[in-house]
Amino acid sequence: MLLEVTRECLDDAGEVGDRYRGKAVGCYVGTFGDDWLLVTARDTAGPGGGHSVTGAGDLMLANRMSFEYDFRGPSMAVKTGCSASMVALHEACRAVQAGDACAAVVAGTSMILTPVLTATMAANELLSPDASCKTFDAAANGFARAEAVSAIYIKPLEDALRDGNPVRAVIRATAVNTDGKGVSLVTPNGDAQAALIRHAYRSAGLDPSDTAFVECHGTGTPTGDPIETSAVGSVFGSAGVLIGSVKPNLGHGEGASGLSSIIKCVLALEHKTIPPNIKFHNPNPKSEVPSVPSLAIPMTNSDFALPAVPFDQHKLTVPVVPTPFPQGRAERISVNSFGMGGTNAHAILEAWNPSPANQPLQLGDSQPGIDPSAELLLLSANTEASLAAQFKQFQERVRLSPEKISDIAYTCALRRQHLPYRSFAIVQPNGNLVGVPSTAEAPSRASPVVMVFSGQGAQWPTMGKELILHNQKIRKDLEDMDAVLQRLSHPPTWKLVGKCTSTSRLPPLERSNRTLWA
Repeated sequence: MLLEVTRECLDDAGEVGDRYRGKAVGCYVGTFGDDWLLVTARDTAGPGGGHSVTGAGDLMLANRMSFEYDFRGPSMAVKTGCSASMVALHEACRAVQAGDACAAVVAGTSMILTPVLTATMAANELLSPDASCKTFDAAANGFARAEAVSAIYIKPLEDALRDGNPVRAVIRATAVNTDGKGVSLVTPNGDAQAALIRHAYRSAGLDPSDTAFVECHGTGTPTGDPIETSAVGSVFGSAGVLIGSVKPNLGHGEGASGLSSIIKCVLALEHKTIPPNIKFHNPNPKSEVPSVPSLAIPMTNSDFALPAVPFDQHKLTVPVVPTPFPQGRAERISVNSFGMGGTNAHAILEAWNPSPANQPLQLGDSQPGIDPSAELLLLSANTEASLAAQFKQFQERVRLSPEKISDIAYTCALRRQHLPYRSFAIVQPNGNLVGVPSTAEAPSRASPVVMVFSGQGAQWPTMGKELILHNQKIRKDLEDMDAVLQRLSHPPTWKLVGKCTSTSRLPPLERSNRTLWA
């Protein structure tokens, strides 16, 4: 599953094989449990040997990915409890900044394959009896375990613009620390979390008061939520801030939970909307967070009292409806995460709003100057059966979204790996696919074929007219050639563009041949 999700991640980034294979791409995987190891350990009759080393433990997760995709940068599994994937993101950013990696895949995994860890957590009263994360709510009674396999691709911004990658968001800073000596090994340390957030903002030269929203770890435990909201409030509370958590929606993905929050926040930045927090009805008296959708409404603390934590000054707000980013605030989100053993991580994300001069050709954008009346759709797959299924999928896709035909054609041609079994189709503006040929298997090695257009009788009136009229690059090339001809001592009275688009007969073959041989 991790290999499949990684491939989807690379596709979404518009990275084809020659861009990452053999390159210094890092691979960082956050993980949590040892369920598969427990399963294999109980199978005394199962196969042993080398597979017990390479396939049972989680130490090979990142290495397997690096092997399959030929990544040559740092490759490691990260295991810091629930903050694992966020710590993996931090390590990946540091490797890219230091030049150890030119880019990196950051992934998180959480698979529940045995009841052992669930039973242990339940015995220690960590889990919600009704299997529901009710973050910040008075009914919060623990978290619900969840499964997740997710991945993101990071790259220096200037490199992404150069390579035409779709930029979904910008990471302004990441930071990691640990709780140190606290109340207990598994009790969060609010002071350490607050210090970490301040350090992240100092390192990026940013003001926390400009941030509109904080995505909390927010598991929905009676202990963790009040401690975390206190830490967040001490940093962001002077100007008030919106807070939320993805865990009521998805559950607690443990080793992958940090990336779940990152993906949620990237989508929020793209849509310029802060999602509402579900399962939030009555504020947790220990968290003292008001249930109001607007940041402008101040919090009152008359009904609650928590010694030494002045929540009435923090103005923390949980959005209960989709909320636009407040005016006067940056389109910026802080993402907080902490592990049950004390490893904390924080990331600061910002929306990507490029100027027209810096606007790259995005993954789904059409090439400028291409005739919108028809598109060439290139399809490929590893088998004939999957190619046939893919054709049906694209047929339905272009029928439902004919306005996306140019985007789909561009993506298939330039931003997808061309696999052994190949086919193509011409897509009309109404979404109909015409002229679909039979499937062909590509040769294992590219043939040294050179295509030569000699002009020996193969021309006809208006040949190439559509390309000239609808493709700006080809038209400009012909115009540049015309300009060269006009600088001759005896320039022609005709123009290449005019001749190539004229319906008059072309010169006789013998005259063409004399020109060719001359």
